[in-house]
Amino acid sequence: MSKIKILGVVIILSLLVISCGKKKPGPPKEVDDFACNDVERVISKEYVTLDKSTSFDGNGSIKITTTQPLTVRFYEVKLPGENSKYTFKVKMKSQGLKDSAYLTMDIHYPNGGSQSVQMNSNDWLYGDNDWTNMKVEISAPNQKPASVVLNVVLTDEGTVWIDDLHLIATPLS
Repeated sequence: MSKIKILGVVIILSLLVISCGKKKPGPPKEVDDFACNDVERVISKEYVTLDKSTSFDGNGSIKITTTQPLTVRFYEVKLPGENSKYTFKVKMKSQGLKDSAYLTMDIHYPNGGSQSVQMNSNDWLYGDNDWTNMKVEISAPNQKPASVVLNVVLTDEGTVWIDDLHLIATPLS
């Protein structure tokens, strides 16, 4: 066998050994959930009310009504892991939105740094909508964040209801 063929076989076998040794990321894991049937865990309580009569899950929801643009710091979770993608999932309903409503997320790091993202603009709510699945995601590769904050943004007057919140962590490879 020629030296080139032997070298090729050695390289391929080395790559196989290296790739087999890599640990596959684990499955997505729910970090926290919030039924939204009380306002105690909401950060900016001055902008929200509990609405027992409107609910996705039948136990009440959190209502935000405004006559002007408003960003509500809604919910914060301390994070247990690192090197993950974090996804906030909520159900949101709207009524009388003159413009749009959507979610943003801030991720905070122990060193004081932060990063912000907003959900895809194709998924924003406009006008009147029944319960809609909403989500916003952020990745923190090779980092251990301290916490994430979910924000609800209304760009003009209107009302939204939030219910059935979940934070999912998906390990990155």
